[in-house]
Amino acid sequence: MRLYIKAYIALIFCVVVSANMLLAQNNNEQLAIQYFSNREYRKAADLFKEIYEKRNDSYYYYYYLRCLNELQDFKAAEKLVKTQQKRNPKTQRYRVDLGYVYVLQNETKKANEEYADAIKALPADANAVRELANAFVSYRLNDLAAETYVKGRKLLNDELLFSRELANVYLQSGQYDKVIAEMFLLVEKQPDKINVAQNTFQNMLVEDEDNKKSELLYNSLLKKVQQNPANTTYAQLLIWYSMQKKYFDEALRQAISIDKREKLDGAAIFNMAAVFTNNEDYAAALKAYDYLMKKGEEGVYYTRSWFRTLDVKYKQLMSTYPVDRSAALALEKEFDNMFLVEPIDPDEISVVLNYVRLKAFVLEKADQAAAFLQKTMQLPSIRNKEKALLKIELADILLFANDVWEATLLYSQVEKDFQNDTIGQLAKYKNAKLSFYIGEFAWAKDQLDVLRAATTKLIANDAMYFSLVISDNEEDEEDFDFEDSTYVDNKLLRLYARADFLMYKNMDDEALRTLDTLERARFIHSLQDDVLYKKAQLKIKQQKYDEADSLLTHLLDVFPQELIADDALYLQAQLQEKYLHNTVKAMDCYQRLITDYSGSLYVDEARKSFRRLRGDLVN
Repeated sequence: MRLYIKAYIALIFCVVVSANMLLAQNNNEQLAIQYFSNREYRKAADLFKEIYEKRNDSYYYYYYLRCLNELQDFKAAEKLVKTQQKRNPKTQRYRVDLGYVYVLQNETKKANEEYADAIKALPADANAVRELANAFVSYRLNDLAAETYVKGRKLLNDELLFSRELANVYLQSGQYDKVIAEMFLLVEKQPDKINVAQNTFQNMLVEDEDNKKSELLYNSLLKKVQQNPANTTYAQLLIWYSMQKKYFDEALRQAISIDKREKLDGAAIFNMAAVFTNNEDYAAALKAYDYLMKKGEEGVYYTRSWFRTLDVKYKQLMSTYPVDRSAALALEKEFDNMFLVEPIDPDEISVVLNYVRLKAFVLEKADQAAAFLQKTMQLPSIRNKEKALLKIELADILLFANDVWEATLLYSQVEKDFQNDTIGQLAKYKNAKLSFYIGEFAWAKDQLDVLRAATTKLIANDAMYFSLVISDNEEDEEDFDFEDSTYVDNKLLRLYARADFLMYKNMDDEALRTLDTLERARFIHSLQDDVLYKKAQLKIKQQKYDEADSLLTHLLDVFPQELIADDALYLQAQLQEKYLHNTVKAMDCYQRLITDYSGSLYVDEARKSFRRLRGDLVN
């Protein structure tokens, strides 16, 4: 029994001692790393030496070696590396460490001999190749890393081995022609690795302010496509690049070539056309849909392309100012003819919406538009959500025609039927705006406050804006003196709401006169920034871009902290990019939005746009 107790005590003693030793070692390690981080290399070296001699671990070896190099204790460093080599004779990376110690002593010849011997002694083992190449990369010896990978390929008799690694090494050393060549070799032999090439090119073009890398890649792709017309992989890469850079004509040309050669159904072209439309390249979109329709009525995308063609023509028409009435009438006839022949596709409901908008808002045929919507909603093929969208559109048209009460009834019906859905929130927002238009500000604000928690950021953002506009201006106001005495008795908020409603009804000149009246008021009021923003929107619609830019600049100079400021800055960026074609100023606006308004709803889009304008490829 006594022996058992003594043995137990001895065991406990050993455990306690071991634990204390481990704790002390851990404390030493943490202290050594802390010294290293603080650049107290002498203290760190002493502790790492002690730890390394006890544990012989490569982790501590590298910390110890870096300390000795920083202290310029090259004799100790050389001794340390050679000791590590003896312990690990098959590991070639220690030759690179030794070579770097020689470099620090300006013994370049000895260093190069070590590097050459390391590559020469390389075994036919992929892991050993990667280990040695990574050692060279760690010292920024990218050429030697590339040489290592090339030697490894020969040893393992595989020309595609280390493709990603080699491309990354060439990328780091700025040898972009070799990056491209490496990826071309990969996709030529393994077309399914096209995503690897795309990701590599994406990384290559992250910083490309002078556009030289983009030009190199584009010309290389174009040359490959011309030299290998039967190889669709290069064409697909050119399509991908062209889509990223918004060279839509080039992308479409290559896509059509592939579609014809491979006798495809046009799916890729149909999807591309939607991208063209979203980027407002309506000419390219129409070319794409025209190609699909020329495949004949038996084509998979014939009917949908017909729908989308008219959809694009509507967007194209609405991008002009003033809208050409004769062109609008001609488009209306095209819509009429299509709906006589083709049944309405629930998946193309946006085309129906644009058709009735053309009739109601452009051609002022609200009754016909409303009748078409009523008829469409009765179709058995129309699902509940599509029916709700049509009902909202009908309410919009009725509001446009001044049938306020019927419009609010329809909005309320959709809101009730889709209480927990985005469609219901949209209807609720439109109903609140209707109340804002007619001066029922308290009720409108109650609804807008609820919508500030909406799942859709855009609705929540707009709801918050209009709620604050009301709360800042709905207090009882004394009559103010205007230069035009006609408006003496008007309340500011009612006047602003009237201007907003006139904009909704496309009564642009009257809306501008109303906004001018607000702007001429002989007092300082909180709607000044909002008035400037609305006027800028109208000027853009009227294609008076310089005037719009001046208004936005004034707004941002005088009201940089107001709620509307980030909207104004994003609008100015879009104005500069799309209409004034001033890339430098657009980039400046996007950059300012990112830095000065980091909480803005537009930050993500601003970041993408900035990178795209800089020349990066943006997915």
